Amino acid sequence: MWRTTLLDLIATGRYSTQGDLVEALNERGFQVTQSSVSRELSTRGVTKVGGRYLHVAAAGLPASIQLLDVSTSVGAPLVVLKTLPASAPLLASAVDKAHISGVIGTLAGDDTVFVACANFDALPKLEEFLGRALDANYGGTP
Repeated sequence: MWRTTLLDLIATGRYSTQGDLVEALNERGFQVTQSSVSRELSTRGVTKVGGRYLHVAAAGLPASIQLLDVSTSVGAPLVVLKTLPASAPLLASAVDKAHISGVIGTLAGDDTVFVACANFDALPKLEEFLGRALDANYGGTP
C-alpha cells in the first residue's frame, strides 16, 4: 500500500531526496525506511531528473510535466514540443525513457524539445504517449 502512495508522491514531482519521500510517507501513516524507499525506486524505474524524482510511466506522459504546444515539420519526421521554462529536460527524458518505437532521440533546450523520428510511422505512437494529437501535416491523427 505504501508503494502506491510512493508513486503518487513522485507523480507530483516535488521530492528531491529519498529522505523527503520517507518523511512524506511517514506523515501519511507508513513507517518505512530510506533503504526500503531506495529499493522501491530502483525496482520501479524511478530516477532523478532535474533534481526531482520522476517515474516515467509507459502509459504516457507524467502529469508533473506540462506540455504546452506540439508541432511537426513538413519535410522530415522532426517534432517540436513546447513546455514550461526549465521543463524541457524532464519532457525529453520522459520521451527517451518511454522507448517509443521509431523515436531516435531528443534534444532539449529550456522550454523546447526536438524529437527526431526514424520515419513518420513513429508519430502516431508519439501522439499516444503524449496524449495529444500532432498537427495533420504528416497524415496521422488530426
